[in-house]
Amino acid sequence: MRVKFLLPAGLVAIVAGCMMQPYQGRSTVAAPPGSLSSVHSPILAAKLITTGRSTLAAKSNQSIVASGKGLPTRDQPDDLLVELTTSQAFVADESNSRVDKYIDQYANNQRYFDRVMERAPLYMPYIAEQLKEKELPLELALLPFIESAYDPFAYSSSGAAGLWQFIPSTADHFGLGRNWWYEGRKDVVTSTAAALEYLDYLYKRFDEDWLLALAAYNGGEGTLSRAIDRNRERGLPVDYWSLDLSPETRAYVPQFLALTRVVADPASHGLNLPIMEREVHFDTVTLNQQIDLEQAAALADIDVDMLYQLNPGFQRRLTPPSGPYEILLPSDAVDGFKMGLKITPEANWLTPTHEYIVQPGDTLGEIAQRYQISTEMMASANNLTSSRITDSQILKIPVGHADTETRHTALTDQAITYDVVNGDTLWGIATKHHVTVKDIATWNQLPNSTTLKPGQRLIIMAREPEAG
Repeated sequence: MRVKFLLPAGLVAIVAGCMMQPYQGRSTVAAPPGSLSSVHSPILAAKLITTGRSTLAAKSNQSIVASGKGLPTRDQPDDLLVELTTSQAFVADESNSRVDKYIDQYANNQRYFDRVMERAPLYMPYIAEQLKEKELPLELALLPFIESAYDPFAYSSSGAAGLWQFIPSTADHFGLGRNWWYEGRKDVVTSTAAALEYLDYLYKRFDEDWLLALAAYNGGEGTLSRAIDRNRERGLPVDYWSLDLSPETRAYVPQFLALTRVVADPASHGLNLPIMEREVHFDTVTLNQQIDLEQAAALADIDVDMLYQLNPGFQRRLTPPSGPYEILLPSDAVDGFKMGLKITPEANWLTPTHEYIVQPGDTLGEIAQRYQISTEMMASANNLTSSRITDSQILKIPVGHADTETRHTALTDQAITYDVVNGDTLWGIATKHHVTVKDIATWNQLPNSTTLKPGQRLIIMAREPEAG
């Protein structure tokens, strides 16, 4: 698996696994404003939402018209949001009551847009850039508003994760790797590549009809195909508006069309949206050695929370043990980071914070398993050339894995890790953190009836409603 680590300026995407067969499964809830829930983590808002610069040349997009009427637009030619909504690949008919319902929900909901727009400027320019390269409609850059409120750390109750809310089966199909170290669905670059590949496939699969493609993206192409077949058998129209779909999928497309209208003309809907730059603010650096994210942030002279926001795919505050890795950094921090790497020995890329005294009968593999890290990582942290250890030998346990005194380690401003101790139960942990057993099971991909083991590490997300 090739893993990436994100840093902000023109990023070259690593494309996810190719489509090998028609894909069948996806059903992520498209929540309207007021019910979206995600981790609130503002980053770079002041820097990325500005009133000026434009570095990406606008490219014309194909026009896929849902109905015949044009959209009002904001008079800010350097604004990325203007560019997205003036391409008019999706044009909603003003008389469509299903769209109007969601326009009313978005209208005057300034708090919702303020919250999402604290996150979107870090990722949306990159997504827009990728849409241009693939000659896909630029309005699709608004889709993560509905999917995740533009939060790459977002999880849904159905097990979907990331900006694009891939469920595990979809992630597997597109080669988005998932393990204890890495979650490809939360990786901004790989998940975006997979989402755009999937959307392009669905557009071609369903007669180059974007409304059908979006419906399939939400409900699964198999479900949509069956709905089309039922209408054909009855002699009924097979356009999106005529299909008998689940309430979720019936809401999904109108909600998206409503969003394009509101973003195109926020003032008439009681909203004030900031001007967003087109420039991508992160770049990649390739590493051949495992690194601690806190060390990487220190070398780059940036706040570690910024690094987490750019590299949400790394689950453990570390890159995985086997490389190479590509990390994302703010563009203006890349040169300093590379210079810091040159003068810092690779042995210091991992910060040891805990020591373990080897006991009779211990093996390196057993100790590594106890702390849920790899044997290779233990060997690297201790400069071992083999797995041989001796009684009373002192081993260093890498940061983020053996904090026995402080059992909670912040991953983001509203996400923590929790190390299980003797006597813990899912119910007890859920009660203590004011979440549900189902939440913890979903976040950690566990069955609700699982038996916890001392030393097992759980991710716990603190959720907060976006708007009411």
